[in-house]
Amino acid sequence: MSVVKVTRFRLGVAALLLACGLGLGAEVFAKTPSDAPRREHKKLRNGAASRAKRGSMRASWYGHEFHGRRAANGRDFNANGFTAAHRSLRLGTKLQVTNPRNGKTVVVEVTDRGPYIAGRDLDLSYAAARELGIVRAGIARLEVTVLDLDQTRADGSGPVMIASSATSPGGAWPRAIVR
Repeated sequence: MSVVKVTRFRLGVAALLLACGLGLGAEVFAKTPSDAPRREHKKLRNGAASRAKRGSMRASWYGHEFHGRRAANGRDFNANGFTAAHRSLRLGTKLQVTNPRNGKTVVVEVTDRGPYIAGRDLDLSYAAARELGIVRAGIARLEVTVLDLDQTRADGSGPVMIASSATSPGGAWPRAIVR
């Protein structure tokens, strides 16, 4: 092949690639915003908060080794109380937890953060785990319902907020606890 034929071939390939690229690019840019997939973000409003949310969670329990230590809500953890730890639910949230294997149900309050073991969604206090019958197994798949905000505040216990002004190497020490 001569140099002229090779150059023409390369120019032809380049023109073909450019035409294909422009054709694909035009198709991408021709889409209207209504054609693009839309991600819906649902914000929790006062009216929407009244709806109960249900789900299945892998739960474990923690107990006496943490009894008396300060929980994330500022109070001392009581292994004999009906409490739970969750990574993201608001402190003070009430959860109805049901063991589908035996039908037992308890209502717990989220007072702490955790669990810190991968694959687990909820840590129950020893008393709640004993009532549900999961102490021996240690881990169980449970049905969890986030109760109505109106129901959680019916007894006067709302979320607890801790105000802290400074952090130290040991962590933040609460300056005031507001209910």
